[in-house]
Amino acid sequence: MTAHTRLIASLCEVYRAAARAHEGRNLSVASVSRRVFDGDNKKLGLILAGRDLETGTAERALLWLHQNWPPGHDAPEVLQTAVQSPAVWAHLAETSAEVVRRLSGEPSLVLTPAPSRRRHKRNANVARVRELASAGFSRAQTAAELGISYSHVVNLSLLHGITFREVRRGRSPRAKAETGEVA
Repeated sequence: MTAHTRLIASLCEVYRAAARAHEGRNLSVASVSRRVFDGDNKKLGLILAGRDLETGTAERALLWLHQNWPPGHDAPEVLQTAVQSPAVWAHLAETSAEVVRRLSGEPSLVLTPAPSRRRHKRNANVARVRELASAGFSRAQTAAELGISYSHVVNLSLLHGITFREVRRGRSPRAKAETGEVA
């Protein structure tokens, strides 16, 4: 996670606490995300799960937080400074976790990526596809062996540079050998 992303995530958590106190109700991560990221209610959840923000998106979020901070609650100085001086923005982003933690008064904010079962499964599939390809399996045989779609095997092979053996139309060499035909 980049420094800019950590800063925005931390500021969103502080904003969420200030908005909760101002509005008298608990705001979900999706609600804060929808407000800060112009209607995208999943963006903040993805950030908290470990995704990065593009610099332009982070700057727009920073500006939104600055303009829409709940009345009656002081915005963190790091937010004021970052909006006023773009040169300072990069430096503040690097020290964001510590600065925002001190400003929020919380011992620590939970900004660690959640473990991804999906990523683990994808990596296991890539390893297994690579293993089957090196053993001489075709894409179709690999898909059947792993219980995944043919198009998924094709995508994995293209993304990870896995090459499969050529399969000609007609009966496979293995099937011909089993019946005694000449290959």
